[in-house]
Amino acid sequence: MVVEIHVRELAGFPDISGAHELSWSYILDAVFADAYHAGVDRLTCTLPTKALATAVQLRADLTQVVERPAGGTAVAELTGGAPPVELPDRLYALSFGAAAPRRLRAGPTVRPAMALSTSLSVFTLPARLWGVPLRLFAALRRPDLYDRASFAMRRDFARTDHVPAYYHLSVWSRE
Repeated sequence: MVVEIHVRELAGFPDISGAHELSWSYILDAVFADAYHAGVDRLTCTLPTKALATAVQLRADLTQVVERPAGGTAVAELTGGAPPVELPDRLYALSFGAAAPRRLRAGPTVRPAMALSTSLSVFTLPARLWGVPLRLFAALRRPDLYDRASFAMRRDFARTDHVPAYYHLSVWSRE
């Protein structure tokens, strides 16, 4: 897959570490898995920080698209910005949810003239709330309870329904 990477730095964007690193792993995996299954051979990706460029390029190198007569094009607008004027075959639009800081949520709401294919809420509010017992169990030195809470947190970390979360990924298609 040919990937063109652009970076549009966002003020106040969090460091890519901890839960945000896991969040971006979910987001990028969802984008590249969908692009693979949709037969996308050219992806233009706009990122909120240069720190994600290596992760995007790695996934692009690992995603081998089977030759198709008319390969599709896609745009991944992962900065919360407006969709491109000329719509591609697939559009991956990231928005910032209720759990994100207000300055990141201020972007426009993406509603292109396309069909919503799927959506993903990442770093959900329930997953964030699991941080309280995780810290408590770590302080109590209870690895058994810490592991149980950790597994429960991972179950709630990403959801395909629209729930309060830090990140919301919407996948739009022309079909």
